[in-house]
Amino acid sequence: MAQHQEENKWAITLLESITDGLVHIDSQWRITYVNAWIETALGKPRAAILGRRLWEAAPELLGTPFEHGYRTALRTQQLVTFEAFHPLLHKWVEVRVYPSREGIAIYIHDITERKQAETALYKSHEALRIITETIPHLVWTARPDGWLDYFNQRCFTYLQASYDQLKGDGWLQLVHPDDQVRALATWHAAIQAGQAYEIEYRVREGKTGLYHWFLVRALPLTDAQGHIIKWFGTATDIDENKRIQQALQESEARLRGLVDSNILGILVIDARGRIYEANDAFLSLVGYSRADLEAGSLQWTELIPSYNQDRVMQLREELARTDRFPPYEIELVSKEGRRVPVLMGGTTFRREGPVPLALLFVLDMTAHKAMERQKDLLLGITGHELKTPLTVLRTILQLLQRRLKRLSSTVDNLPQEWQTFVTELPKLLDDALRQIDGQTRLINDLRDVSRITSHTLSLSLQPCDIVALLRQCIADLCVLVPERTLQLTLPEQENITVQADPDRIRQVITNYVNNALRYSPPEKPVHIGLTLQNEMVRIWVRDQGPGLSLEAQKALWRPFSQGEKGSSSQRGSSKGLGLGLFICQAIITEHRGEVGVESTPGEGSTFWFTLPITS
Repeated sequence: MAQHQEENKWAITLLESITDGLVHIDSQWRITYVNAWIETALGKPRAAILGRRLWEAAPELLGTPFEHGYRTALRTQQLVTFEAFHPLLHKWVEVRVYPSREGIAIYIHDITERKQAETALYKSHEALRIITETIPHLVWTARPDGWLDYFNQRCFTYLQASYDQLKGDGWLQLVHPDDQVRALATWHAAIQAGQAYEIEYRVREGKTGLYHWFLVRALPLTDAQGHIIKWFGTATDIDENKRIQQALQESEARLRGLVDSNILGILVIDARGRIYEANDAFLSLVGYSRADLEAGSLQWTELIPSYNQDRVMQLREELARTDRFPPYEIELVSKEGRRVPVLMGGTTFRREGPVPLALLFVLDMTAHKAMERQKDLLLGITGHELKTPLTVLRTILQLLQRRLKRLSSTVDNLPQEWQTFVTELPKLLDDALRQIDGQTRLINDLRDVSRITSHTLSLSLQPCDIVALLRQCIADLCVLVPERTLQLTLPEQENITVQADPDRIRQVITNYVNNALRYSPPEKPVHIGLTLQNEMVRIWVRDQGPGLSLEAQKALWRPFSQGEKGSSSQRGSSKGLGLGLFICQAIITEHRGEVGVESTPGEGSTFWFTLPITS
């Protein structure tokens, strides 16, 4: 008996010392035993628990997995185990219910920490799954031996392949045939070495069948001992980058070919004027060697004459604002001090980085300028040599006209044949004088072009009443072409003063009106007008001719450009050399004005120019 009591005492001590909960309930659902862990977890003394029916002491268990498990064990006399959140203990617990005919013994083990770890792990896995399904990459994993065992949904969508087709080494069939051996060998080498895997190869897109370049990477995940437990990999579509890279390489090759061809000078400079690179054509042009360039003794600012510094500063500002500046004629100073005329253009070469760079193209204009000087000299000599005999011829013809007028009173005494000749001779002389005047105008135009191209066109500027000048000019033209109608429209303001060369402005107006007369039907009037626009005066001439296409309008202001073929309405009308509008534009530009044309085919044209009004 004493021994039995001692064994019971030993058993109770053992039950009280364990770190899990123990509860015994009899067949009438009365609580007959709870160990110290339960007492502590509930925060109630054991006396307040023992002897009470379970459902009265813990009504919170009704309708829970605890009630279901306890009743099932007692009814079936079978062991029942389950996991649930205990509403009284406020813990996740693992429960084992051991039944007997006297009741049930309940073993309760706290698994809260494990459940929290499982929840955290689930959330981590779920977050990783969401990331792999949303990023714009193909994501995959592999076993330590390299056997691929997971693919995100994007893999299936892009490759149009199933898991069974891709798993293991199945993915290799979607790699370009020319890349398969290299891709597999690199993958096996990474597995063998346990190192990161990175390679570029082409992969077939399922829908189109086209191959795209991909950057494929994988990293091994190791355990504490350094053993690989998983490979994580991605594949990124870099096809667009590849095409851009290829286009860039081709562009650089073309640019390098242009630089090395030495057709024109090419150099790379920064905003401070430091020259980073120059081809042989440019170095030869300015007389410097490549050693000078590499030593830093070749500076852009030293190549620009002082009188061009302001203009170069403007070009630099335009380059910074628009990333380019149009071709511009300028002189450079060579190493020997020689002035070299060049045509220069530029564009931004690199805006990013610590130092923005510009690419300049420089064309040697020395030979061109020499030819221009020869041409201008030839035009000047030719004009002078042609104008002198024409002046003599005009003088002789005018002398003949005067003498013929005196002899006309004695024509009745001449034979009939001579009378007819003398009667017709005035008209012949007028026609001859008209032809001489036409040739004189052509020569004057050639001389004006020579002055314009050599920048020697001079103006005699003076305050001028533009309204009076326009009125007188049109009156003179009405005398010269009495058979045509010229309609003049003037503003109410009588006196409008401009700073102008009256003769040159008459030249422009006359050219505009003559062109309008030439291209208008004889029965149609030509309209001339003057309007005020802000601080400018605008003079316009409108005809009712065939009009001009956009292409013709763009070409009109170039030298030796003429109207469109067949557009003149007058038979036998001479178009001249096509220099008139080019000269008009140069004259008005020198007056700080602008020229232009507004025209629609079939509806006539309006030519205009503006001049600034004198304050």
